[in-house]
Amino acid sequence: MWRDVIGGLWWKIAIWEEEEVNNLAKNHLNIVVPCYNEEKSLERFYQEALREIVEIKEKINSSITYSFIFVNDGSSDNTLEIMHMLKARDYNVRILDFSRNFGKESAILAGLQESKSVLDSMGGGVQRS
Repeated sequence: MWRDVIGGLWWKIAIWEEEEVNNLAKNHLNIVVPCYNEEKSLERFYQEALREIVEIKEKINSSITYSFIFVNDGSSDNTLEIMHMLKARDYNVRILDFSRNFGKESAILAGLQESKSVLDSMGGGVQRS
């Protein structure tokens, strides 16, 4: 499921859903955020997304947990430094750092692959056949 969080930004929240996940994983949101030179808007995006998560917890399911998976797609500004600042404040932040710009689609794919590893590390993780 894709959902715009802040109008005008190309960031999307990707919620990784798979039928074969255990109950813990079904209550976990993985928010994949591809970033390219986003130093001016990254903090605002993070704050707005956190507000959305709080609203979900209050109105839908208080047991929901989350992870932000920020993917630095070869930014040449301070995007990576801001990601590290967010990670220092929030243990739910994970960072992937590309050596160069590979494009939004590659960043999203890497984030989705990382989101599966988040589920795998949650105690039980994804069941595979």
